[in-house]
Amino acid sequence: MSVPARAYLSIGEVLGRLRGEFPDVTISKIRFLESEGLIEPQRTPSGYRKFTATDLDRLRYVLLAQRDQYLPLKVIKDNLEAMDRGLTPGNATTAPAPRLGLISTDSDISAASFAESSELRLSRDELLKASGLKDEQLVEGYSNFKKVELKRFETFLSKIIDDALTLEDESKKNRKPRKKKVKTPEQLIGKLKYCVEDTTLKIKSVDPKSIIGASALWVYNSKTRKLGCYQAQDIGGLSIKGSTVLNYIESKSVQKKLRKPEQIVPEVIGGGKVFLRNVIDNIRAVQSPLSGRINADTVLIRIIK
Repeated sequence: MSVPARAYLSIGEVLGRLRGEFPDVTISKIRFLESEGLIEPQRTPSGYRKFTATDLDRLRYVLLAQRDQYLPLKVIKDNLEAMDRGLTPGNATTAPAPRLGLISTDSDISAASFAESSELRLSRDELLKASGLKDEQLVEGYSNFKKVELKRFETFLSKIIDDALTLEDESKKNRKPRKKKVKTPEQLIGKLKYCVEDTTLKIKSVDPKSIIGASALWVYNSKTRKLGCYQAQDIGGLSIKGSTVLNYIESKSVQKKLRKPEQIVPEVIGGGKVFLRNVIDNIRAVQSPLSGRINADTVLIRIIK
């Protein structure tokens, strides 16, 4: 026997009948419960859902079980299937309680998670679409609301989201800034690869820990025979990250190739500040910028603090 046409309810009418008892229910919620197999509304030739009184009762049972007993959907579905077979459902209270929803007086939630709640966003977006008359099913679902009511509800939800985000911003401002851990010179040079000793010129590198905070670092590449000097950019001095020199003046940190390194390098190691000031300029060779990289061919010949 067929059901009379007006025995069917549209999704908007179902929403209207449930909202009094379950104010948080949305079209998205009803669609979700349908996708989980808890209700099976019929469809019109145009594809609209049409609900019977039985569908409405099942929805009310599902929502009550979730709200009052915190039952998971699997248990609720098993109970419905048992009732469909004429059986009495098992003791639902023995089922594990599901995770409570976002808005809970007992749960500790952040303002950001509240503002980004998918359920809250869906409700707001649904209202926007419904008031714009772009989605026929959404329009049907909210047809029991006047446009002014939709707009008022949209404004209300928007204010909740904005207030929640403002609260989150305020909480971030009030957080104490994290203290940066200051690395020791040993930690900074831990991965530095350099030439400890050049047996040809019989010279050794100085302690690389002294580079940290130095105003100048003189280097000699035993492979390319280039002599160079890194000059610190400010009073903080030079630093090291991995195998790279940091905080140096690029325009003033230069190098030149030596014809007689055995003569110039010892002079740099033992020379005074006046000599060091002019030594690069006095070398007749093409000048090139230092790259900042230290490698296994680089001898750290002198450090100026």
